[in-house]
Amino acid sequence: SSLEKLTKAVKLDAEFEAEKIAIEAKIHFIRAEDEAANKLRAKLTPDSPTNKILPRLTKPEGMSSLKSKEGHYIVYVDEELKRRKGDVYAARLLELIHAAYSKVFPFKTDPTVVHRCYIFSREYPYLEFCAGIGMDGRGAAGFFANETRILIINADPRGDKTNRQGFTADAVDTIFHEGFHQFIHNSVPDMPLWFNEGLAEYFGPSILVDARKLRVGTFVREGKVYASRFETIRQAINGETLAPLPLRIFMRQSSREFMQGGTRTSINYAQAWSLMHFLLHDPRVARQGRKVIRSYFKLLKGGATKDDAFRETFGKLNLDQLDKLWREYVLKL
Repeated sequence: SSLEKLTKAVKLDAEFEAEKIAIEAKIHFIRAEDEAANKLRAKLTPDSPTNKILPRLTKPEGMSSLKSKEGHYIVYVDEELKRRKGDVYAARLLELIHAAYSKVFPFKTDPTVVHRCYIFSREYPYLEFCAGIGMDGRGAAGFFANETRILIINADPRGDKTNRQGFTADAVDTIFHEGFHQFIHNSVPDMPLWFNEGLAEYFGPSILVDARKLRVGTFVREGKVYASRFETIRQAINGETLAPLPLRIFMRQSSREFMQGGTRTSINYAQAWSLMHFLLHDPRVARQGRKVIRSYFKLLKGGATKDDAFRETFGKLNLDQLDKLWREYVLKL
């Protein structure tokens, strides 16, 4: 895992004292050993990035914290969300989606890792917090910050109607989407984007059925402001916009190609979502689809290159036939 690599780096960089201390402090932070992390960072110079950021993360001003019952998360909320029991609500959501992630990826995880999520009731304190740790939250309802491995969420990104706990539907979607990036990062820090974003988009629209159950695999048919992923990929397959890439090319894109911008990136996201939905739900391929998803992840987790992992899994399938089945599936949804 990436945490194991960080731990090894402490030994490898032992001659570089400041770097060694910063890495050790980060390891303690990831394990929610805040007292140990702060003792270490106090040894660094005042202008050290670790010394500037760590106090803002371990004791964020105006926020209270709650550790989830299962222990996978620490949720930080501001006073408004605390008053509405938004911390309890968010902790429950995160543990439910964590169970959903784990169902697709039933692999042993590091029990010492504790994920942190910082949630704000309004945009201004959200942006202010982001700026305080050197991040730009403008234009996003939330994100996963991979350097510190934290989630930062704006519970009311557009002033839309919130539930009684203070969260809009978009905010919940963002928690589920960005939470997947957080979940997967500890095992594979450099996950291919089509796979990473496809699964994040798959989990994002999950619906809370009751206090103990999520419905995963739901999706938005028609977007309120922008075209939904479903609308986007249907239009692309039907030739109304830029055509989606053949799967044999799509699955081999670099991060730069996936995120090249414009219409292609929008279609890439929609194609990634629909491909994962197809692999996990189409009865013609679901058993093999779930198996190949896990095998691909397992190889990457074990240190295989992206090319080798692809060749040993998806590359062994008849991708032209899979492409045909995927397009049929999307058009029948």
